[in-house]
Amino acid sequence: METRFDHENLEKKIYETWEKSGLFNPDTYIKKGLMKKNAKSFSIVLPPPNVTGTLHMGHAAMLAIEDIMVRYARMRGLKTLWLPGTDSAAIATQSKVEGEIYKKEDKTRYDLGREELLRRINIFTEESKATILNQLKRMGSSLDWSRYAYTLDEKRYRGSRLCRLLGNPVMYQLVVLLDGDGPLTPSKLAKLTGRQISTISSHLAKLRTADVVRYDTRGKEVRYWLKHRSEMRGFLKTMERVVEASANMD
Repeated sequence: METRFDHENLEKKIYETWEKSGLFNPDTYIKKGLMKKNAKSFSIVLPPPNVTGTLHMGHAAMLAIEDIMVRYARMRGLKTLWLPGTDSAAIATQSKVEGEIYKKEDKTRYDLGREELLRRINIFTEESKATILNQLKRMGSSLDWSRYAYTLDEKRYRGSRLCRLLGNPVMYQLVVLLDGDGPLTPSKLAKLTGRQISTISSHLAKLRTADVVRYDTRGKEVRYWLKHRSEMRGFLKTMERVVEASANMD
């Protein structure tokens, strides 16, 4: 029997056992028959740590409190999700990397060029993310890692572009051209936007499947093309709701 508690090895093994069980994922409980599909839900999002650095005592305190809440919810039989992620911190990360480069190499971003700077930033963020994720696990945080996200990964980046589109302060109409609808006509546009329209531009007349057109109060036209067909269904449903809401505002 060991004469002292070897936390370095034992805590790591315990956490690995937890991860392999899959029980941080609420879906696992349902698949194994440990929970009903209609069980009440409890979900919180881990405030995503910035990749500008590593976790500190403030993060440790927050993780302990949230982990207690999450584990208590699981013990109560709730369908429990603790959603993990990390944040790009954008300009703050760029500033951090630029500062390190200037300190070590006496160079600015203008000396490096755009591509080299982006490469350096990516290296820094990957190293920082790896450290943060390891810290989260060493703290024993019962996060559902199957749902982990980074705010600047491809999926989140596409989502942020959509949010910027929907959050534009200028009042606009969104027109969604569905598969098989053929060319856009004044009558179709009037029906979709709820406005009386007699003519449309030659540019609009050419639009067909998967084109999304934004109309603001000045009649400005902006064309968006969905590159991946797999994104269409969810995107179109969102657009349809926005069209209905904006039509009711007129």
